[in-house]
Amino acid sequence: VIVSAIVTERMGWVKHLIAGKDLIGWVGNVLLMVYYVSPLATLSNVIKTKNADSIDGNLAIAGFLNGMFWCIYGVAIWDGYVAIPNGLGAILALISSSCWLMFRK
Repeated sequence: VIVSAIVTERMGWVKHLIAGKDLIGWVGNVLLMVYYVSPLATLSNVIKTKNADSIDGNLAIAGFLNGMFWCIYGVAIWDGYVAIPNGLGAILALISSSCWLMFRK
């Protein structure tokens, strides 16, 4: 293991591995934001009709809790790739949950 670490460092592969981690982080964050933003597509219709039948309340609340807990974890380990998108996602899910609570029948 030590020999492979030395060879990898000498050949400059460490820089490529770090860049690969950043790329995976960005791709993961984009997919995460799609997950959090997709329920918001129906919010304009919910507000106009004052009917929240198109929002799954359990999913909205679970999304809020998921984003909040992952954001807390990201802050605890001081990782912006975890904290920032999940914090934004928690806010978006809170908006969706609020609309569901206000306009459900």
